[in-house]
Amino acid sequence: MQRTKRVISLVLSLMLVVSCFTCLASVRVFADKDTNNSATFLYGDVDGDGKVRINDATAIQRHLAEQEGYILEPGTDAFKAADVDGDGQITIDDVTTIQRYLAEFIDHFPVEEAEDDTIIVAGSEAEIFGTGWDATNEDNLMTKQPDGTYTKEYTVDKAYDAVQLKAVVNGFGSAIRPTTM
Repeated sequence: MQRTKRVISLVLSLMLVVSCFTCLASVRVFADKDTNNSATFLYGDVDGDGKVRINDATAIQRHLAEQEGYILEPGTDAFKAADVDGDGQITIDDVTTIQRYLAEFIDHFPVEEAEDDTIIVAGSEAEIFGTGWDATNEDNLMTKQPDGTYTKEYTVDKAYDAVQLKAVVNGFGSAIRPTTM
């Protein structure tokens, strides 16, 4: 009985030591587009309700008419959502493209055919990420994998109690759900 307790204790101790060394080796960050999250960015969804509807085309028309309360500011998710042709401007062409999408003449927006997303990891530990919370640090650029996910691997030399991180897509708010290890 005593011997069994010692063997179990030794095995548990070895498992603990091995798991500690594994934690020190690396941190890997994975991200994929979260299609079930209502906070996910959606081109054409100007009002941010999670759906592309005629109201979104109308919001762009109101913006173009400079109607008070409907001005879309550059750099916002609403501005990015409105630019469905990807030319960097909001024009009547964007309205027409949304209408064509709603009428099912097209099944996606031209901007969605653009090059792959740029996803940069930013985090709380400058020792890992190079700088704290810098979403412009290209050293933290994630790599797109064949299965459509993005990864970035970091090698660390000590264990951290907690590390906070986020993934910034194309310079805008997080459109993906970051996870660790």
